[in-house]
Amino acid sequence: MLFPLTFPIPTIPNWSVDGIILHAKFESAKPLDQSHLERTKAIMKSQADHAFRLKDYKLASKAYGVAINAAPSATLYANRNLCKLLLDDGEGV
Repeated sequence: MLFPLTFPIPTIPNWSVDGIILHAKFESAKPLDQSHLERTKAIMKSQADHAFRLKDYKLASKAYGVAINAAPSATLYANRNLCKLLLDDGEGV
């Protein structure tokens, strides 16, 4: 038994510290499904748009970057680049 007060999780066949770590690494290596990526993109774009309206261009740029990593689009790149230009960070465009 791994810990005296725990019960094995049925989806983890090797209920040991090494087994749990191996399972976590395997699960994190799986590609995310498209719907999850689209949700992430929508959430981050919404947060970036809000930060942009508040003129927090640095935060908006970072949020657009996260959205781009989830699901790239020309609009997201354009919005992020506009933030960088407004920050006088044209080098990062």
